[in-house]
Amino acid sequence: MQYAIGENSTTAPTSGWSADIPQETSAGTYYIWYKAAGDDTHSDSEPQCCTAKIEQAENPAKITSTAEVVQGGNTVDLSANVTDAVGNVSYAITGDAKGCSVDAGSGILTSGNTTGAVTVTVADSRNYTGKNAEITVTIAEKLIDYDRKPLTEVPEGLKAIGITSVSEIEQRLLLKLEVSGEPAKIEQTVFYDVELKVSFDGGKTWETATVDNFPESGLEVRLDYPEGTGKATHEFSVSHMFTVGEKAGQMEYPAVNPKDDGLYVKLTGLSPVAIAWGEIETPEPEPEPEPERPGIDFFLLHGDCELPATGFSALRPTVLPEQPKDLRYEPVRMHLMLPTLDRDVELVTMPREGNSWAAAWLGSDAGILEGSALPGEGVSVIAGHNTLNNKEYGPFALLATLEVNDLIASADDEGSLKLFRVYANDLLEPGEMAALAAIAGQEENPLVLVTCENESPDGGYLNRRVIFAKQVL
Repeated sequence: MQYAIGENSTTAPTSGWSADIPQETSAGTYYIWYKAAGDDTHSDSEPQCCTAKIEQAENPAKITSTAEVVQGGNTVDLSANVTDAVGNVSYAITGDAKGCSVDAGSGILTSGNTTGAVTVTVADSRNYTGKNAEITVTIAEKLIDYDRKPLTEVPEGLKAIGITSVSEIEQRLLLKLEVSGEPAKIEQTVFYDVELKVSFDGGKTWETATVDNFPESGLEVRLDYPEGTGKATHEFSVSHMFTVGEKAGQMEYPAVNPKDDGLYVKLTGLSPVAIAWGEIETPEPEPEPEPERPGIDFFLLHGDCELPATGFSALRPTVLPEQPKDLRYEPVRMHLMLPTLDRDVELVTMPREGNSWAAAWLGSDAGILEGSALPGEGVSVIAGHNTLNNKEYGPFALLATLEVNDLIASADDEGSLKLFRVYANDLLEPGEMAALAAIAGQEENPLVLVTCENESPDGGYLNRRVIFAKQVL
C-alpha cells in the first residue's frame, strides 16, 4: 500500500507517496490518499481518499478577574493577571473608564478616578482556541490623615544637619514666634510632632508620607487647643520646622484659623510644630511686691568694686605680662552662644584681683566673675573683651548691638541647654554696682554680660556695656 497527504479530497497527489502511514499532531483537516501499488504483472489501483480532522485544544490561559490601583495617574501591570496563555495577549478598555488607559501590548494600565474594566484577549493559534475575559480594575482613593503627639524625639532628617536635641528644636521653633506682636513665651507654648499618614488602598493600610507623596498644595491640619485656652479667650501663633529635603531645619509660620473644635493651619510639611498663645484683652493684674531675687546681693557685696577692664587699646599694641599662677583661669565646660552676633564663646572662671577681677588674659574666652553663679543657677555675671589688640576684635565686640528680646544660650558639654532673652541694654560706669543691682533685680537668676566701651586717650575705657537677660528655658 502507498499513502500520501493531498490538498483536498478530489485530486490525488502526484508525489509524496510512501509505504509509511502519515502521522500528524497539529490541529487541522487532513486528506489522506491511499492506493495498492502495482508490480510487473499488475497496475496501481485507483487512489482513494479519507478525511481526518484534529481539533484545537482549549487554551490553558488563566486570567484573574480583579485588580486594584490608586486613583490619579498611578499604574498597575495587568499582565500579572494572565498566566499560561498560548498565543498573543492583548488588552483593551471596556466602556467608559473615566480617564483610565491601557497599553494594548504590555497590559500597563494608568488609573483615572473611577473603577473600570479591561477586556483581555488571547489570540487563536493553530493548536489552541482563543480566549476572552474581563478584568475589573478597582480605582482606590488615596487617603491622607495625620497623627499628633508630644515632641519627644529628633527626626532623622534634622539629625543629618546637626540638630541633636529636642530642646534645640524647641528653641528654634520659638525663636521668631510672636503672639499679638510680642515674642512668644516658653511657658505659653506647646510642641507637637505631627506625622502625615497616606493610604493607597482606601484606608486598609497606612504608611508614613514622604517628600514625594506629600500634597503639593499643602495640608490643612487641625490642632487641639492647648489646655486652659479657647477660641474666645486667647490668640494663637504656630511655627513649623521642615525635617526633610533641601528645607530641613527651615521654618514656616502659617496663618491660624481658630474654630470651635480646634486650630486649623495649612502646612506644606509636617513634624515639629509649636503653638504659642496669649490672652485676649486681659486686664493687667495689680502689681505684686517684687520677690527677693537670690544672688542679687552679689552687686551689693561688691559695692566697692569695679567691673573688670575688658578691652585693650584699639590704637596701639599692648604687651601682657605672664599670667600669675594665683590668677589662673579654670574651665567650666560650658559655652555661651550669641546667635544674633554669630558668636560661640568658651567660659572660664575669673578670679578677683584687687577691687576688680583679672580679665587681662581672657583672650577669646569669656569669664564668669568669681562670686557669681553659673548661667541659670543664680545671678551670673560674665565678662569678655571688646578688643584683643589693635588689630583684632574680642568676642564681645558687638555686644552693644544686642536688642531687647534677642536670644542668648548657654550649654554644657553634656548638651544641657539654657535659653535667655535680653530685657535691658545699658551703658554704665565701672563702679555703678547699685545701678547694676537694681536692673538685675528685675528678674530671677539673670544673665549679665559685660564689656568695655569708649576708649580714653590713655588706652583705658571709660564705660562698661552691660546686657541683662532673663531665663526663658
